[in-house]
Amino acid sequence: MKTYKQRTDGVLKKVEQEKAKQKKKGIIALAATAVAVTSLGLVLFIPYNTAPVQLTEYQNSEYYALMNKVNELTYAPPLYKNNFEKWFGDLTFGCGARDTMMGGAAVPENSMMQVDDVAGKYEEVTNNQTQGVIEGDLFKRTSEYIFYLNYQYGDQTQANGYSVDELDFSLQVYSIAQTDSALVGSFVVKADEGMRFNGYVDKAELYLSQDGGQVTIVSPCYDIEKRILYTVVMAFDVSDVTDISEVGRTYVSGNYVSSRMVDDQLYVVANYHIASNPDFSKEERYLPQVGGRYALNSISAENIIWSEDATSARYTVLCKVDCNTLATVDSLAFFSYSQEIYASQDNMFITRGYSKTEQNGETIKRSMMTEIACVQYSGENLSYHGSVSVEGYLNDQYSMDEYDGVLRVFTTYSYDEYVEYTYGETVGMRFVASVDSASLYCIDVQSLQVLQSVEQFAPEGETVRSARFDGTKAYVCTAILVKDPVFSFDLSDLNNITYTDTGVIDGYSISLVKFANDTLLGIGYNEQFNLKVELYQETPTAVVSLTSYEPKHYVTFSDNFKAYYIDSKNGYVGLHDGYLGEYILLQFDGYNLVEAVKVEFAGNNDRTRATIVDGWLYMIGDSSMKAVSINSRN
Repeated sequence: MKTYKQRTDGVLKKVEQEKAKQKKKGIIALAATAVAVTSLGLVLFIPYNTAPVQLTEYQNSEYYALMNKVNELTYAPPLYKNNFEKWFGDLTFGCGARDTMMGGAAVPENSMMQVDDVAGKYEEVTNNQTQGVIEGDLFKRTSEYIFYLNYQYGDQTQANGYSVDELDFSLQVYSIAQTDSALVGSFVVKADEGMRFNGYVDKAELYLSQDGGQVTIVSPCYDIEKRILYTVVMAFDVSDVTDISEVGRTYVSGNYVSSRMVDDQLYVVANYHIASNPDFSKEERYLPQVGGRYALNSISAENIIWSEDATSARYTVLCKVDCNTLATVDSLAFFSYSQEIYASQDNMFITRGYSKTEQNGETIKRSMMTEIACVQYSGENLSYHGSVSVEGYLNDQYSMDEYDGVLRVFTTYSYDEYVEYTYGETVGMRFVASVDSASLYCIDVQSLQVLQSVEQFAPEGETVRSARFDGTKAYVCTAILVKDPVFSFDLSDLNNITYTDTGVIDGYSISLVKFANDTLLGIGYNEQFNLKVELYQETPTAVVSLTSYEPKHYVTFSDNFKAYYIDSKNGYVGLHDGYLGEYILLQFDGYNLVEAVKVEFAGNNDRTRATIVDGWLYMIGDSSMKAVSINSRN
């Protein structure tokens, strides 16, 4: 039996042992806290790496030099200095969070079949700029059928927590049978899995093969997972309009710009933008590609035209597709190109706009410029020929034309002038003046040198609103607000270019085209910004207004030239009035433009098309189709 002292010593020993344990735990906890605080400090406050990614691991790649240029143009430093700013920047610590922007692909809004019996003879309905070079449109036809590209709402899908109605294309086929015309075939075209057409359906166009047996649709298409925008070429067998089937698809990197078809060879132009800080281990992130959905191939380095002077990370991609097989025949890509294209019989001209800055003392002048690249496409492959720059910017494709080896170009000559000033330690620029006019350049296609020019021929302040070339003649409408002249140029002798004009008249034309009885047709606006369809005629000393159609009621109409029906031979011009829901067909009787047809027709201005077959006007749009007799109304 333990004595009292022994029992007391035992209790005191246990107390000391417990104190030692607690002290050890405290030390461990304190140490853990210190480690945690240190780690948190490292996580929160160690600065992000702000140096561009190093590409030395790719130095053996054929794209290495281009990759470094892309890296230079697309590198964006981190938006935050460290994790503390990133996680707590929205709190009131004096450092507001910044928006994150994606710097590359656009973020969206929400083989030929051999046939024995085809859908009639192909009939051209598009007012193509160059004979034999077919342009895409919303409709094409044969002698028996009209093919129209519509769209419709499809299945609902989930995107970012919201239900989204997918948009599908509807390829519709109507019979050409006067009052018995009807929808005789249709086919719903859906985007491939993981892709969508939403936000881009208004850019789509279709083509019809010369034998009438195949429809080709070209449209932008967004890859949801990759967040990359492509242009998709889709082919459909329509030899039996009641049993349409898909032939295949091929893809081109970038947003659809335009296309042309020559002898069932399709030439597609797309703009591809590179996102900020691309992953260089994935070629689709920084190189344009072509091919099948899961078999995309990067365009070879030798077919990418670029320079060290490039200022933006984007490509214009030109791709030749054989519509018989949907195989990519050849492709080129231009770094920092975009905007308008024009195709002559042999050459494709691709443009980009940029600004040029010149300083003279304290005066700074910033001028608009246009670089025009020339690609020879009439051979088996695409061949880059070179480029030339002119002063000013282009209005549209109709401002360019090649004739007898000379490219003629109308531009809006434009520059802003500033004066540099110093206020204390601040150096700035004060706006002084803005100058606009119009210029004409004649360029030798072989040497790409400017042969002749007529610079700033329009009154100061006027810009090019429309232009057309016709052999050795050229026509251009310039305007400032709603006052305009129309100029006629004689280009038969480039060493002696002469021109006349209408003088100042009310309104301006947004399109010009040669018309019946040696007249010039202009469609545009009057001084009240309402519809004005005008005919001009050239005299030995001037261009005069012959007659015009200006309805008293308000009219809304499309600015898209392809939305107008124009039959220059028979003097017809038609357009859709979206305000009253009517289609207006005018005819030139030799003296005036008179209403040949004015009939109720619903639909979207930009999507309405029309054609005349055997005295009947066929109107087709996104919501209806109608046929009316013209002869019975005369």
